[in-house]
Amino acid sequence: MRLLIIIIFFFACSTESVKLDSTGHSSEIVIVSNTSTANNKQIEKLEKLFSSEIYGLTRFEPQFKLLNVKESNFKSIIRRHKNIIIFSDKYPTKKINNVWSKNQIVWYLNSNDINFNQKIHEIFDDFYLQELKSYRAINQSNRNTKLSELLSVKYGKRFVVTNNFIKAYDSDKVTIVTDNKSNNELIQHLVFFKPEKPVLSKNQLYMLTDSLSERLLKGSKLGSYVKIENMYEPILYKGFYRGLWKLNKGFMGGPIIISSYNDLKIITFGIVFAPNTDKRSYIKKMEAILSFE
Repeated sequence: MRLLIIIIFFFACSTESVKLDSTGHSSEIVIVSNTSTANNKQIEKLEKLFSSEIYGLTRFEPQFKLLNVKESNFKSIIRRHKNIIIFSDKYPTKKINNVWSKNQIVWYLNSNDINFNQKIHEIFDDFYLQELKSYRAINQSNRNTKLSELLSVKYGKRFVVTNNFIKAYDSDKVTIVTDNKSNNELIQHLVFFKPEKPVLSKNQLYMLTDSLSERLLKGSKLGSYVKIENMYEPILYKGFYRGLWKLNKGFMGGPIIISSYNDLKIITFGIVFAPNTDKRSYIKKMEAILSFE
């Protein structure tokens, strides 16, 4: 009888500890609220921040997709979502991992927290970083080993480039990898280069980027080349200058991200051309590749 009790107890503990994989996409966040917090002004601040526009895209796309759920409906598969914010006045603000599933982040956010504004930015940064890590893991599973090793050795930083990219240009100071299949309209260029002199300002960075693009990123029409769109001033956000590029003497354009010039040994930038398509995922994947590790 004692042996049977021990076996049953062990089985119960083991079953309880087994968690399934989380569901949903890293760009989605479930926000749980009850009747007392659903219309709270604080939750409006949270939603405004998390659904704010991603700068440097050709049309509006939010930082995160928010899925609002009432506390009474927060059950079953919804609890297994990978990103959850529980908006409540019962619990202190805190983060707990893997509450209902594996690879899950759950933030409890107290609506009366005296540091509420600071906390929502802290939570935003956490989800932003976790999504970047998720894309890095995806990139790693689809790694172009030869190209990644070439870039990492040559430029002294760990880069993980995916199999959809091929080497398009390589010299002592500059390497360009490209995703430009002839059977679709998607074009992506990633540029890595070592400046001969320290880059001391964003204007120098823009001039250097334009100079390289004019020389190496040319369009099919004679005299056409990629350049930064001057009418749309890039802004620095999360380590990258974000703006738009256009094709001089052409009609193409799209987002561009350029690494900050704080690292004097290497500059990277990437451009995307994907007409009539959301650009968020392309920029996120590109950011995951170009971020220094």
